[in-house]
Amino acid sequence: MNRTIKWTLKWMMTSTHVFSRVALGAVLTVIALGLVITPARSQDLAAAVMVLADEVLVLRSGTREELALPPGAVAPIGPGDRVRTTGNGRAFVTFQQINRLLLLPDSTYELVVFAQTRNDEVILEGVLSGIAVQQFGDDPARWAYQLAAARHNVTAPSALFAVWAQPGELEAVISASGSLTVTTADEMIAVPAGAGVATRYGSTPILLEPPLHAAQLVALAIDCQGVIATTDGLPLRLRQGAALDYPIVDGLESGAVVNIAGTTQNELWYRIPFQSGFGWLFRRFVAADCSRLPRFPDLVGEETEQIELVTEAELDLLAPFYGSPSTNPIFYR
Repeated sequence: MNRTIKWTLKWMMTSTHVFSRVALGAVLTVIALGLVITPARSQDLAAAVMVLADEVLVLRSGTREELALPPGAVAPIGPGDRVRTTGNGRAFVTFQQINRLLLLPDSTYELVVFAQTRNDEVILEGVLSGIAVQQFGDDPARWAYQLAAARHNVTAPSALFAVWAQPGELEAVISASGSLTVTTADEMIAVPAGAGVATRYGSTPILLEPPLHAAQLVALAIDCQGVIATTDGLPLRLRQGAALDYPIVDGLESGAVVNIAGTTQNELWYRIPFQSGFGWLFRRFVAADCSRLPRFPDLVGEETEQIELVTEAELDLLAPFYGSPSTNPIFYR
């Protein structure tokens, strides 16, 4: 029995409660030329996970063993189910087919509530760890929405927004289309289109330049600028980490203004945003007067966000935040 058939049978045996919950019709499993279609739906109110790349793991509500879904698989999910990506794994979690959440690598999404009221309002609550982009194909105003993410929640969504929920790394919410509301323990923050908020550094929304990535937002929220001041007329090398043996990723000309997002414990290097992540500059050649910068271990390196073999469907959601493959070859491998 091949792996796809084994996965399909195992999924069906552990999914009876979900099928009844979303009132699924007959389950069709068609295996032809490597294509798996499962299952068909008889209601508009349905949530599903669609695997885009690599394996994606699903933990069914009330169970302990994760099920591995291969690329191309589509499966229903319901309240209490958890979707987890690893490595290059990516998945769409869809709601009523036209609304979708793109879960990026090394991220987890748990569906907590998905229901519809008599007034045609849809209730959607979930928990995110990692990075996701949410897109609404219909009016976000008809949704009673909550996405819990580290130190803040998105409680009124926009048509397109991204969330970074990586404690100790990146914690931010950015809207690309429409206004959204972020709620913390102390306040509600209205975030307009083209802006974001990094609540670790303040509650004031900050306007961004495209692409609208969290690295840019965090650096602007820290609010420390420096000027490149080389003495030999050569560009200052930007490295992937805070040491001379890290790869060079860019060069900055003397006189360029940079937003500084941190320093090393020995204060020899400055961290600045670069594409969809950060790089490090030798501090000696940066004129700046910054206090209380975030500190990082000496010799620290950056783990950059990256994906392989991006699809056109993903690009529609990713481009506002990560640019295109031609402008951001580090992210799009």
